[in-house]
Amino acid sequence: MPYYENADCLVKLRQDKLLDIIQVVAVGELADDKLLEEALSKGAQAAIRRPLNPTELYRTVHNLIEPNPRQSLRIRVIFKTDVIYDGGLRSYFATALSDQGLFLRTTEPLPVGTLVRLRLELPAQKPLELAGEVIYQAKHSRDEFKEPGMGVKFSDIDKDLQRNLRKFVENCLTGESEEDMLI
Repeated sequence: MPYYENADCLVKLRQDKLLDIIQVVAVGELADDKLLEEALSKGAQAAIRRPLNPTELYRTVHNLIEPNPRQSLRIRVIFKTDVIYDGGLRSYFATALSDQGLFLRTTEPLPVGTLVRLRLELPAQKPLELAGEVIYQAKHSRDEFKEPGMGVKFSDIDKDLQRNLRKFVENCLTGESEEDMLI
């Protein structure tokens, strides 16, 4: 939303049936409480303050546009991941990463509920080793344009490591980090 001195334009937006579907997030400074409150009262769906935190912005937008919003910021990636499970060891490529888990590309996903040990080849001093559980499968289909694979949620992740993963994801998106190492 462009910056406006007042929120009267939101009233007009909400009165137009064709434009009323537009979701508006008001953005302001810490001192803009009155302006942000006015924007919310006149039709904005959410308000956030600068400096913008990428995770907060992601959650705010996702809550407005997704029927089942994700709570964790994620990035597209390509890195090797070894997966140890009851049946042995397989190597996959991770294609999405968040502080909660990752998506592994494969046409032969492990069954939902499978407990795994992960070895992530991320930019770190040494590969990260984490426990996880397969929480969903995306089967290969010629009729759908979606990546086949499986979603793995990290389990029992150390809170400091989870915080570092979140910061790593945010820094990859914003380009603000001069440090490329995760930990």
